[in-house]
Amino acid sequence: MNKLTPEQVISSHLGDILPLGNLVYFSALIAGIRDSRKFTGRNIETGEIEIYDNNVNGCWLGAIGYLILLDQVGKCFKPSMTSINFPENTNNILRALKYFSSLSDNEIYCLYALRCALAHDYALYNINRRVPALTHHFKLRSNSVTPLIELPSYQWNGDIITRNSQNCTTVNLLKLGDLVEEIFKSLKIMSSQKQLEIILQGGSEELSSRYGFVTFAQ
Repeated sequence: MNKLTPEQVISSHLGDILPLGNLVYFSALIAGIRDSRKFTGRNIETGEIEIYDNNVNGCWLGAIGYLILLDQVGKCFKPSMTSINFPENTNNILRALKYFSSLSDNEIYCLYALRCALAHDYALYNINRRVPALTHHFKLRSNSVTPLIELPSYQWNGDIITRNSQNCTTVNLLKLGDLVEEIFKSLKIMSSQKQLEIILQGGSEELSSRYGFVTFAQ
């Protein structure tokens, strides 16, 4: 794959599973989005919801999958025409959501905090004494009615005894899946218009070798 142009490597990374004789090539991004769809009741090819069930659409493992994909997107890509610059140590989820969504800074910090809570502890608290905006206790929903994020009336201070409904952050996991699916669609459009850039230090070779896989066809 590293003999292709950067644009072709990006297209392959975002594209469907590619037959190569009795082998198939696929990217970690495609594997991740298909797994996330499977866990949350979506069509694994299109991302459309097929099973409307709160327990399925709100699956924590599926949500973690979608959040991890944001990590990969922010680590690998940026829009070619962006004027946004980040300090070198900026978290990849923050980069991805700033580059490819219209969420506010507080909403972006909220989703990063949720990723930390679920991925590190499989729990609903994230306490960060250095960055108060990352301190949240969460209530999770999964429906087509309520918004993606309902921020608290005031920021929780991280002390367990001070938790209440006014400093609780609510996230709709169905809408989280929708958000990442829309970002994925926008990446494919930007790629087709040559408006997407690889930001990995190793460029297209690192993208294809680190995040690309070949296996036997089923």
